[in-house]
Parts: sequence; C-alpha cells; structure tokens
Amino acid sequence: MHKQIYITDDNFIYIDKRNADLDPIASKRQGKPVYTGPFPYASFDKPPVCQKDEYAMLIDEKWQVKKRVAGVYYHTQTAKEIEITDPYTGDLSAYTKVPPPVFTEDDEIVFKNNKWVLVMSEESLSLYQNKLINAANLQCHSAIVEKYPPHKQFNLLSASMNGESQDFRAMHEFITAQRASCKALKARIQSANQAELENLETTLIKVEAD
Repeated sequence: MHKQIYITDDNFIYIDKRNADLDPIASKRQGKPVYTGPFPYASFDKPPVCQKDEYAMLIDEKWQVKKRVAGVYYHTQTAKEIEITDPYTGDLSAYTKVPPPVFTEDDEIVFKNNKWVLVMSEESLSLYQNKLINAANLQCHSAIVEKYPPHKQFNLLSASMNGESQDFRAMHEFITAQRASCKALKARIQSANQAELENLETTLIKVEAD
C-alpha cells in the first residue's frame, strides 16, 4: 500500500513528491498506518502552488509560501558582492542585484537611481583612452583589409610599378581617408572626458556590429 508524500530539502523547502510505503511492523506496533518517509522533511499535505519567484516551505508541519531571494547581491555603499541562498531572513535593503562596473580602488563609485555611477581616476581614464585608441586602430585596419585584403594591395602595388592605374589610386585614396579618419578619432579620444569617452565607445561598438 502506498501513499503520496511531498518531500523537502534539508532547509524544509519543497523539492518533489513520491510514494511512501506502508510499514506493516510499525503500523501494527502503533495501531495505526505508519508510512516510510524522510520525516520531518516530508508531509502528506500537498504544498500550495507557487509562482516562479516563490517557493513552498514546511514550517511547523504546515506549508508557507516564501519569496525567492537567492542570488548575487552588491552592497550599495561598498559594491561588495555576496551570494544569498534560500531561505534567507536577513535585511537586503542595502543591497542591489545590479552589478557594478569594473572599478579600481582610486575610482569613485555611487549607487543612485537604481544604477551605478562611476567617476574614474586619472589612471583609469588614461587606461580607458588607450583601450579606445586600440579599438579605433583595429576598426581602421579591419575596414582597410575588408575592402583591400593584403594580396589585393600587393597586386595593385605591383601593377602600379608599370604605370599608375586608376584602381591603385582608388585604393590609395581609400586607405589615406581611413587613416585620416582614424587619426582624427584618436585625437578626440585623447582630449575627451569620461562621458565623451563612453559615447565614443558606444559609437565604436555600433560600427563593429554593423
């Protein structure tokens, strides 16, 4: 004879259901049906239906619906990371699930209006500029080799030695224009503040995606 039971983990959180077998010896001894099961981590009562952000927990042999809070959180003052597991009854009012940007100990970081605001130090700003300059160089190089791969550049250069060709002039003008554009972009990067650099990075990413 079987009876369905609903089992929990070690924290009394519902995880599954299964059939429990009747224990004839224990039943005879106690004078009532006794079923096998991982009690107290089980119940004969069906747990309530929960939403995705909820779970059923067995407390004092009764099911209660709890909100899920498990996950990674960041302190809004220090940006320190903690990982929470359910069940959790602590205070998370000073924490957010919004991950902070990468920052150094010399940077200033503030959590405001549900987002992180980063003010870079001079060193971080310089590193950021170098990163975007490298991206600009790569963008320029990619644009050139996409239109004129190395073998095509070599062939046009070889052909031009026997006399200037229209195709060679077109290639030369294209490469010169790309390099001039890259030089102007790098000059903007070197003189930009943090907000301007962030806008320039967005532009570089968009061009790469296109």
